[in-house]
Amino acid sequence: MHNDEHICTVLEQVGEFISLDSVMVVGAACRDIHQSSFRNAEPARATGDVDLGLAVEDWGAFLALRSAFSPHSSAWQEVKIGDIAVDLVPFGPLETPPGTVVTDDGIQMNVAGFQEAFDNADLHTLSNGMQIKIPTVPGLAALKLHAWLDRYLKGNYKDAYDLALIMAWYGEPQAERLFDRFLEYREPEEIFPDDQLAAFVLGADVAVELGVEAASILHERFEREPENGIELLAKELTCRGEHSLPKDRRRAQVDSLLDGLNEGIRGMSI
Repeated sequence: MHNDEHICTVLEQVGEFISLDSVMVVGAACRDIHQSSFRNAEPARATGDVDLGLAVEDWGAFLALRSAFSPHSSAWQEVKIGDIAVDLVPFGPLETPPGTVVTDDGIQMNVAGFQEAFDNADLHTLSNGMQIKIPTVPGLAALKLHAWLDRYLKGNYKDAYDLALIMAWYGEPQAERLFDRFLEYREPEEIFPDDQLAAFVLGADVAVELGVEAASILHERFEREPENGIELLAKELTCRGEHSLPKDRRRAQVDSLLDGLNEGIRGMSI
């Protein structure tokens, strides 16, 4: 059973200032909740931090919540609740343009995919009985793909670890579903090896989760990436505790993921 005490602590306090119907647990806390559905062990890259997506109407609502807690660092979205570092990520009508939030002093944050992940979120019951929203597995993958593109040039590669873990979840237990989903886009004789098949179907599921417009934005971001950026994602696409694939197979996974994303978009556009 996943230890969710830190999530309970945070949401009990946040819930005093904002309806939890407008809150979505994202990031590592969401990953760890999903991990407990697929594995009996905690992820190797465990963390006690909590990231929250907040569907708010305007900056006033966000600032009122943020001011209720002490700052954790100089970052505008980070607060401390008890001894827990919490990221508060606003999204929704205050996005200008859609997919971006901009603070009063001009700091931009990419929130592409948050609204779609929120609209399709799963409900998860915490150990204290609270029901919370979390992105589905494809929704989490969508956010992690955007996060990789936002962070890798700054030397932060942690999102590749999480993407590798998500692909591992998509593996053997879902073999029949993967094959059936693949046949929605390709012929049986085109079937991929299992690791690439999981990546392809994940990409297609991400597209369906996001819808044509938002999925196309994500795909176009990868289309603009230089080759060394794609190679770096393949290099870092590993996670301890899961079967390790050689580099060429990991590159094939990345290509299959993007292929599936594109096929998912095309399938919805017909």
